Order: sequence, then structure tokens, then C-alpha cells
Amino acid sequence: MMNRLEIEKIEASLRKKLSRLEIYDEASDKVKIDGDESNKLFVQYKKGNYVGLLGTTHFALQIETEVAYLLSIGREEKYRNKGFGRILYNTAEDFCRERGVKRIQLTFGHEKEEYWQSLGFRKIGGFLQMEKVL
Repeated sequence: MMNRLEIEKIEASLRKKLSRLEIYDEASDKVKIDGDESNKLFVQYKKGNYVGLLGTTHFALQIETEVAYLLSIGREEKYRNKGFGRILYNTAEDFCRERGVKRIQLTFGHEKEEYWQSLGFRKIGGFLQMEKVL
């Protein structure tokens, strides 16, 4: 299991990466990272002080050695169709690369298939699953 110092170092690294985003607010945006006994890393970024994730600018990842699972990603209505989703995803991907991740996997909705393909993902095995090899 990761110790608190390691987790704080990872959180600082992600905050630094996020601080480059013009929508990032150091005072109210949240970064939370947890590790478990099998060295899985749970990463969450959420913009602002909202309860839950629905309608927020956020992403959540579960990193297991060489594979990351993008559990959730979204942005507030006011940031839609302005390229922030792609910037947010690129931030998450860069963070994964720095952690030695080789592949990112996700489950998607039919309406988003072209979007994820535009980011380099391809369909894999199961229904509505995609993967990107880094």
C-alpha cells in the first residue's frame, strides 16, 4: 500500500498538470488520490464544490499497474463544445503516461463512439468497450 507521502506527491503532480488549464481554480477544485493494498491507484479530479459528479467538470481513473480505467469524465454545460473535454482527457492521459500506464480502457455510450475514436481509442472485446494503447 502507498504511504501518505507518496500519495501527496502524486496529488501535487496532478495539481500542477491541472493548473495549466485555464478553467482550473486552485482554491475550489479538488484532487483526491487513494491507493489500496494491491497498489491500485484511484484518482479523482472535480471542479468546484459540487455534491456528486453529475453536471460537473471532472474525471475519475482507476490505475492498475499498466492499465488505467477511465471510470468517468465530464464537463459542466458552460464548458461544452469549447474543447475542454479533450483538454481534460489529455491531462488524464498525460498523467497515466507518467505513471507507466500502457493502455487506457473505458465503457462508452453509442453516441460518443466517434468522439473516443477521434482520441485514438478502438473497440475491444465486450459491448461498448474501447481501449487506447499508449
